[in-house]
Amino acid sequence: MASEGDEQATQVGWSRSQRSALTLTYLGYATCMLCKSAVDVAVPVAQLDTAMALSHVATARMLSTGNSAYTLGKLLGGALTDVLGGGRMLTATSLVTAAAFAVISRARSLSTLTVAWALARLFMAGGYPAGTAVCDQHFQGNGLGFALGFFSTSSRVGAVVGSVCLGTLLSPAVGLSDRKSTRLNSS
Repeated sequence: MASEGDEQATQVGWSRSQRSALTLTYLGYATCMLCKSAVDVAVPVAQLDTAMALSHVATARMLSTGNSAYTLGKLLGGALTDVLGGGRMLTATSLVTAAAFAVISRARSLSTLTVAWALARLFMAGGYPAGTAVCDQHFQGNGLGFALGFFSTSSRVGAVVGSVCLGTLLSPAVGLSDRKSTRLNSS
């Protein structure tokens, strides 16, 4: 039986393993969402590559295929998390997403891009249930609510960081650099 001092120490702060679990889970899911926003931001630049033949209709089909795969992934993600456990599922989600984005970064055909995007989205969808399972495994009582609330911000942080950073890097490629827009505004 734990003494009263041990109980107070547990309630005051989180253990090192709890902080590590939350940090790694947060970073893993934020990275998946960073990758998700990368494709959205990169589409205008990809459409400039005539070899890809990425018309507006083809882009819409590719993104729709990814969204359909994401919906299926949401349905399967929770069930797979129950079978594999949160940590294993989050690891699988991160590894498959990384591999799919390696293919996306080198894709030279629309079909390769579409299949890799759908695979990435299918597995990305499992990240959230996996992360909540990891939180549930490591936190109890009042700490669980805070951990889940904190973890839930990871998707937005990843999306914002991805959009801002990649948008900044790609804006000169589509003619949206600050220097050019400043010149246009002063004319």
